[in-house]
Formats: sequence, structure tokens, C-alpha cells
Amino acid sequence: MAKVCASCGSVPLQGTRRGLCERCYNKLPDQKQNAREYRKKQREKFAAEGRCTECGGKPLPNLRRCQRCYDRHNAIVAKRRNKAKAVLAERYGKVCACCGETEPLFLSIDHINGGGGIERKELGRDQYITLSRGPVRDDLRILCHNCNRGRWLNGGECPHVTNKRALVREG
Repeated sequence: MAKVCASCGSVPLQGTRRGLCERCYNKLPDQKQNAREYRKKQREKFAAEGRCTECGGKPLPNLRRCQRCYDRHNAIVAKRRNKAKAVLAERYGKVCACCGETEPLFLSIDHINGGGGIERKELGRDQYITLSRGPVRDDLRILCHNCNRGRWLNGGECPHVTNKRALVREG
């Protein structure tokens, strides 16, 4: 049985180039920039037709992607974010600077002088990724979520520090 082109289905293949005939293979974008432009046009076309912007399937209600593409996208973003968090942990330590917590799921970046909310708005949702690509900064450290939130609720000082200070005064 003769092989046929996966795209046009009619032209016999001389050699296999991604399963396409020479004519269909030459239509493919051959450079990275062309591939980006092609993909952008394809997404715009799918969006105009009310289809999933990634695969052209049926999107979820009031959204632009189908469930399969959302799951795939979220997995990619989570992997990228976890890698960025690992880079930041190597830079700033893998231990809460206040209480010594070491569980990676509990640790977060703390802005020593405050202003994390403002910076998060400027950097967008992927703050860990942006910070991991930048230089080491003196105004950042690792705190667990409890200590980080405790600082915010306690006027800039972690309750662990406040309690230790109270014990020293009493003792």
C-alpha cells in the first residue's frame, strides 16, 4: 500500500517529511517567526469562529479554550511556576527566615520592606517567574505563609518575633 500525504491525502510520498508530500511540506512555516505569525492568525481565525483558540474544538461556555487545552495550559504554567519557585528557593534559602519551616508548599517570597502587593500588580500573575529571571535582591526573603500573613496582620512584625520579645521582657 502506497503512503499518501497526511495533509492532502492524494500525493504519493517520495520520502517522509512529517508524513507530508513535498508540496504540503513546503507550505509549512519554515522559520520560528513565520510559525508564530501562522499560529497567531490561526488563533484569531478560531476566535472569530467561536472555537477553541488552541485546537479549534468547542470551547467551554464563556471561555476561549476547551477543557483539554485549559488543562494542558495550566499544567505548563504550573510546571514553569514550580521551576521558578525552585530557582528562588536556591537563591534565598529553602527555610522560613522567621520560624524555620522547610515544607516547600508553605514557603513564599516576602518583601522585607513591604510593597509586595504593589509589585505583584506591576509584574502580573507570574511574579515568581519574573523574579526568578531577575537579579538577586536584598529586599526579598523566604517566609512561610503563616509568618508572611502574620507580618501583615501585626503591623510589619511576625507574631513569632513579637512573642519572643515579650518573653525576653518577662524573663
